[in-house]
Amino acid sequence: MTGGTFSSPAKVANAVSSLVFSMLSMALGDDPKPPGQNEELIVPELVDECARSMNQRYVRGALTRVDRMIPYDTLVKELKFLPDDLDILLNRLRELGLASNVEVTKERKSLSKSRWQVVYFAGEGECLSTTKSDACLAMLKITLRDLDRKLVDRENLLKRLSAEVKLAIKEKQKRKAMYALKSKKRQEKQIENIRAQRVNLEIVFESLQKVNDDKEVLQVLRKGSVEIKRVIEVHGLSVDHVAEILDEVRDQVEEVDELSNVLAGDTELSEDEAIDLNAELESLVAEETKTMDGLNQNTKENKHAVTESSPIKTAVDSAPSFEDPQHTMKPVLQRHSEKEEKTAVLN
Repeated sequence: MTGGTFSSPAKVANAVSSLVFSMLSMALGDDPKPPGQNEELIVPELVDECARSMNQRYVRGALTRVDRMIPYDTLVKELKFLPDDLDILLNRLRELGLASNVEVTKERKSLSKSRWQVVYFAGEGECLSTTKSDACLAMLKITLRDLDRKLVDRENLLKRLSAEVKLAIKEKQKRKAMYALKSKKRQEKQIENIRAQRVNLEIVFESLQKVNDDKEVLQVLRKGSVEIKRVIEVHGLSVDHVAEILDEVRDQVEEVDELSNVLAGDTELSEDEAIDLNAELESLVAEETKTMDGLNQNTKENKHAVTESSPIKTAVDSAPSFEDPQHTMKPVLQRHSEKEEKTAVLN
């Protein structure tokens, strides 16, 4: 295999290809044509590896089915494979169930393969079948790509005509400048038309893609509805049935409670036993109350006796009262008079 990033292992195999054919020639007795200098030996293991790598490249990053539809010439350009090498890989992917061709309309089939062939890449175990909507989306995708190419060509031509107009004006060639200017105006008009066409195609493309997405969601909802109905019918689910089951559950819970009470035994007292227990309880309460009253009385008496004989109380009683101002101020006045007499003697 030549070209691309996957060709180096094949080049290694090319070194032994001549030896292989020479050995076949000696064993069979004929003269098979050995591979030429630029021909390479196809290794099945290498083909599988390259084919699966190419498949993963376009499956992993795809968000929708349209993202997995790749035009043939885009594959050649991106992978840098020769068409013959690319065909080998695509055929292997078809054998593995990982790729298929998107069928286009008969009008497009008559055109070149490199322009209109579209390859759909699928993941492991996914369905390879394509629909008419897929073919229409593929055609719209290719048409949009062609319009982009035309737009780039027209814009490059417009730049060239603008340069010619400036050059003719600079050289004072009025007729040449007028001709280039007319051509420039035509190109501007064509660019506007191409852009308008592209906008219309994008609207159709997005609308068709949205309808397909809605169709898939509707199919999932329909399948889910059918499954819900089947489960209800198989298990006999209904409002009355659910209510009946809940009633049975309540009855069983009540029965379990009764069984628990029986197992726990009868713990209720008779009337006579209740009267005796109440009388005994009242007697115990009265006795406890009497004991507590006696303890409180003794505590008060002891506290009063301690208070009467306390030296603290005697000192308090003998202390002068603030209500007798003469008794309080007399020692103070006497000390003041004595101090004045001492002062007079010293003088």
